[in-house]
Amino acid sequence: MIFLFLYLLFSILAPILMYAGYPKMSKLIYRGYSNLCHQYAYRSWFLFGKQAHYPLESKDGYLSVFEMFEIPKNTPEVSREIIGNPTAGYKVAICQRDIALYGALLLFSLIYQFFGKRIKKLPIGLWLLFAVFPIGMDGLWQLATSYQLFNAQYESSPLMRTVTGVLFGFFSGWLLFPAIEQSLQTKEIRNDNPSQ
Repeated sequence: MIFLFLYLLFSILAPILMYAGYPKMSKLIYRGYSNLCHQYAYRSWFLFGKQAHYPLESKDGYLSVFEMFEIPKNTPEVSREIIGNPTAGYKVAICQRDIALYGALLLFSLIYQFFGKRIKKLPIGLWLLFAVFPIGMDGLWQLATSYQLFNAQYESSPLMRTVTGVLFGFFSGWLLFPAIEQSLQTKEIRNDNPSQ
């Protein structure tokens, strides 16, 4: 729980430090997280700016990442290097889906801490259905169309990234935390009774 909390806290602390005028500390955090997340600006939340996010295409009154940051069209990978500016705001150090995923995992860990052993391990079939299938379909379809494997273009929306991230994080917690608890209890029984 502590690790999840700190992981989320520092990802949000990066834009706060940029906004507060501490770019060196902020850039250290961004650099550290760059090994854990793609950090594409068009798939990230922004704080303290004109918009909460900057999509690939301008629509619904939102400026695109290309318009806001004046990067060449069809070069979305360049957006990984974008941290932000006073007008656009500053991006959170991990993407929208990761914020949702780790936030939901933290939420489930708090629920599990409160209810403890009354929550039974989620069957693997339900985990596949409610956690893996939604995130897999959204992510794989996005990946396949970005590499033009199909004659279609699909870019997941911030809402879809958030929903699939929450589902994966919450149901993965439901699968993992009871399993870890059960494993620790089995180990304790063996240690108390070495003849087993």
